[in-house]
Amino acid sequence: NSNPRFSARLLSIPSGTASFESEQIKLPQILHKDRIDIFHTQDNFFPIGLECPTVITVHDVIAICGAPSISPAKWRRPASKKLLLAAHLANHIIVPSIYVKEQMLKNLKIPEKKLTQMYYGCPSFFLPIQRSKALDVVKSRFRIMRPFLLSVGLLNRRKNQKMLIRAFRQRLWKTHDLVIVGKSAW
Repeated sequence: NSNPRFSARLLSIPSGTASFESEQIKLPQILHKDRIDIFHTQDNFFPIGLECPTVITVHDVIAICGAPSISPAKWRRPASKKLLLAAHLANHIIVPSIYVKEQMLKNLKIPEKKLTQMYYGCPSFFLPIQRSKALDVVKSRFRIMRPFLLSVGLLNRRKNQKMLIRAFRQRLWKTHDLVIVGKSAW
């Protein structure tokens, strides 16, 4: 880093970081001991009572506005309480999309000045290539002969692949292939 007044450090958190003790007791002790100036974390891991300013990144708002059919209440209730607490205690919040920002404003009543919408980045080793070349490589590698609809994401109920398949069967199955890519989360 070229700024002499700034340094970033990756802290080693004790094992069992998902535990209440690690999150609420051990981590604040480490941050105090190391005299951290600013702490950044995800919304689902938020120590209360830190001495330094905090910034959180909220990736999605499923906990507060996800449909019951795709996010069970036993998960949604504690997650929404934790998100609400973290959002109100954090000094600033980074969100990846306009939608998440709007939902934070509407459902959590977070002041707009506390939110920064910042799209996800992409590593520099990803380079633009010609669309036709990319299509040829994908079609050849996966033996796709027709135009195709590509869906990429976790394979689970809340991503609604069942509805995608139903819609595909109604409209495109005669002329296109459906390609679904993702890691199973069921």
